[in-house]
Amino acid sequence: MPYDDERSTGAAPAPRGQETEEERQARIYPIILSDYNPAWPQWYAEERNNLARLFGAGIVRMQHIGSTAVPGLLAKPTVAILLELKDAFEHDRDGYTAAKGAFVQEVVRKAREAP
Repeated sequence: MPYDDERSTGAAPAPRGQETEEERQARIYPIILSDYNPAWPQWYAEERNNLARLFGAGIVRMQHIGSTAVPGLLAKPTVAILLELKDAFEHDRDGYTAAKGAFVQEVVRKAREAP
């Protein structure tokens, strides 16, 4: 069940002409929280496999981080991944750029296919 700022604070939003910058930002970019989703570890595993395929031996460390990595915790439903790459990519910008571009294309394709 999602939670929004108005419900959690009980405050009614100010009229648009009178809202502060902070209120405007909250309206434009609301913080959505969801109950824990047991599929989040699987989503991470799928993305971990995609990143491993694209960056291969250039990966030093990869971890599922943030609130979605904690079972049972209320969280923003975005799976966060910490990806540490070898310094070799500093000298292989073309390889890094190609891998990053392929990953972004994969993310966009998945987003378009999502219901």
